[in-house]
Amino acid sequence: MAAGRAPLPEHPELRAIAEAMEVVAVLARRAASILFADLEASGEIRRRISSRTYFDLVRGLTDLIDTQVIAQGGIVGKHAGDGASALFLVEQLGHSEFEAAGVAIHAARSIRDRASELPAPDPDVRIDVGVHSGATLMIRQVATGGCLEFAGFGDEMNEAAPIQDVATGGTALASKSLMERLDADHASELGLDLDGLSYTTVGTLAASSAKPVRDAGTIPVAPI
Repeated sequence: MAAGRAPLPEHPELRAIAEAMEVVAVLARRAASILFADLEASGEIRRRISSRTYFDLVRGLTDLIDTQVIAQGGIVGKHAGDGASALFLVEQLGHSEFEAAGVAIHAARSIRDRASELPAPDPDVRIDVGVHSGATLMIRQVATGGCLEFAGFGDEMNEAAPIQDVATGGTALASKSLMERLDADHASELGLDLDGLSYTTVGTLAASSAKPVRDAGTIPVAPI
């Protein structure tokens, strides 16, 4: 351990987060799969339930996202209200792009499918997820307000959030760029027929929302 650096925490989950963050202590270009997840119709849900109940819902959502990302070897990013981001670094996953793509899909599906387990009285609570791939992201850990997070910059980071924006009805969407990083074995394990997939551009799914079209309108995506 470097001089002056705090010891890693003993709790297994916190230790896993700290070890992952150690990798991105230095600013560098890195290849990674990117995940964005968000609670659908959060404003409407917030108005229908008490503030305490909504707090419990968001806390449950945060725990769900963090647990699934960490279980797949990812790094949890910023928690913005009722959503979060994450990275799955190629260098931490066997230096394999198809491994990083595969675990991102696993995490996206788990987050989406476990929405019904959240502590909410509303049976229609849904989580929308988007996953994308970035080859040359600039990534580094940052400490803000006592929180340790990562900062990621690059075109693909800007494109990933709109992919999640156009995922509706509790769906998970993956970009063509990410899907084509899977090899045949990983695709088969995930139950995906890569050659039979039909893609739709973000712009087609964005309807009247201008921001996804501006940032990622031409990106092809498919449900996973």
